[in-house]
Amino acid sequence: MKHSYRLEQINSLIQKLISDYLQKEGDFPPNYLVTVTKIETSKDLGIAKVRISSYPKINDKIKLYFQKNIFALQQALNKKLNMYPIPKIKIIYDESEEKAARIESLLNKIKKEKNGQNDEKKNLQEK
Repeated sequence: MKHSYRLEQINSLIQKLISDYLQKEGDFPPNYLVTVTKIETSKDLGIAKVRISSYPKINDKIKLYFQKNIFALQQALNKKLNMYPIPKIKIIYDESEEKAARIESLLNKIKKEKNGQNDEKKNLQEK
């Protein structure tokens, strides 16, 4: 889907504002890194899907934080954005990195098993 230059600018601005808010006001567990990975604003500017990722992984504490603070986050955005209409925030938890890490570990496991089978074949051929 092709986005207009204006939508790209709005997405970038919303991402910066939300990231700044989370950095200043975010009350996350120690050793957690919460990141706004992507903003997808609808063409009519009604909804802004905010994709959130977390390291080590998104847990109930992170979800609870956003459930409790979505209104404050929306209010902060409303104060900073000087446009109409102001998109309504919808939080989406981005677990693609976790899925990618799982796939990578499975591929490494398959590679190790394959290497182990190749070693067994070499040992049999040598005998």
